[in-house]
Amino acid sequence: MYSFKKVFLALFVLFSFCRISETAYAETGETPSQANRCLTTVARILSSGDQRHAKGRLLCPGDQVRPIAGKQTLVLCHNGKSLTKGKEGEVGRLCSSGPKRLQQKGRLRFLKSRGTTDKEGKLSIVQPLGTMIMQLRPDFAWKPVKGSTHYEVTLQGPNSKWEQKVTSGHRLNYPKSWPALEYGKAYYVTVYAYQNEKIIGSDRTKLNLLYEEEISLVNEAVAAIHQLSLSPVEAAKELDAVYMSFKLLDQSIGVLQNLKDSGQSNSQLNRLLGDRYYQVGQPELAPRAEEAQLPTSMKLPQK
Repeated sequence: MYSFKKVFLALFVLFSFCRISETAYAETGETPSQANRCLTTVARILSSGDQRHAKGRLLCPGDQVRPIAGKQTLVLCHNGKSLTKGKEGEVGRLCSSGPKRLQQKGRLRFLKSRGTTDKEGKLSIVQPLGTMIMQLRPDFAWKPVKGSTHYEVTLQGPNSKWEQKVTSGHRLNYPKSWPALEYGKAYYVTVYAYQNEKIIGSDRTKLNLLYEEEISLVNEAVAAIHQLSLSPVEAAKELDAVYMSFKLLDQSIGVLQNLKDSGQSNSQLNRLLGDRYYQVGQPELAPRAEEAQLPTSMKLPQK
């Protein structure tokens, strides 16, 4: 009887460990022993073909990336928000550079200004968000202006300019009559609000289209992440890191906002979403304080 209890207890412990391992794998794509090799992981390998690390493995600063001959290893750095392909060496060195993260102080300043854009009623371009894009034929959208009868959208390139009148709604699908944007070129988009023949509002933004090889690299990384066994939250973190490696704020916001709308987000990602809206100058679209778990003493203006 005593031996039976010992066997039962051993089986129970083994079963519990397996369940924990399965949960950890579902969250990060790794077993606990893999993920706990260091206190803080700084990157994830997104491709096969490395001598030491399998596709999807989280990497420590001291890990070495050594591609197999003829292979180019794709590594996503988390802290610096950067993608490296075909490089080898210590992960900490490969991921040592990148844009600085927003500070809490800046986030609080931006939240205090919530609602000012809507209150003032200024025309504001809301699609694409940010200045870096990867679409050859992007769509445009803007906040409507009270009293406007129609809008005019102009797109100015290096050597040409196109115009389109919009009489219904406040968005414009990229016109078929306009040529596709050119890789690596900068463009200016201006939206004018008219009241009959009078301009009553306008907004202008600069758009920089990535180079073709940069777009291919982003698409490769995104496809690799979707192939990993990650939870929706972990996948969103990885996708944000990919898009922010090229400052693609519009794509990053799309991923984080979709996760929030589906009810699968958490306070950390809601705060990150707020950061992204701050970066594109649209603070009033950020999650409210209770969703981001900011200090309860801070009261945000009501719309």
